[in-house]
Amino acid sequence: MGKKKYVKAIPYLLTALEEIPNHPVVLSNLAVCYYESGDRDAAARTVANARERGVQSAELDNVSGLLELRRQQYTKALEYFYEASKKDPRVSVYHNHMGVALFNLKKYPHAYKEFKTAVNLDPHNKEAERNLNDCEDFI
Repeated sequence: MGKKKYVKAIPYLLTALEEIPNHPVVLSNLAVCYYESGDRDAAARTVANARERGVQSAELDNVSGLLELRRQQYTKALEYFYEASKKDPRVSVYHNHMGVALFNLKKYPHAYKEFKTAVNLDPHNKEAERNLNDCEDFI
């Protein structure tokens, strides 16, 4: 989905949120749309709002991890990605993001394992495949 599509989705998600204020999928999708459209502050506010409401989801953890990666807080990002992958271990992207955090922490064998898991879960995940290949040079 291109950046414009994320921006277009935001008003629909806000309308849905008026109807169902604590819906974890709506809140998670809204946080993702803000993040992917480049509005990191709105993504962080959405995640904080969801957490204040007691909403928990793997995707909220993933967005939190992405926000921490942007801040170069790799240990905190890793914690969020780990929580996301615990909640839904079948999502390739969570393992790839965990690998990125591990790689930035110079834990190359662990990063390699996560990239490999990401590729095994989704052989079409080109980013994970690229990361796996790049990580091989470090182990």
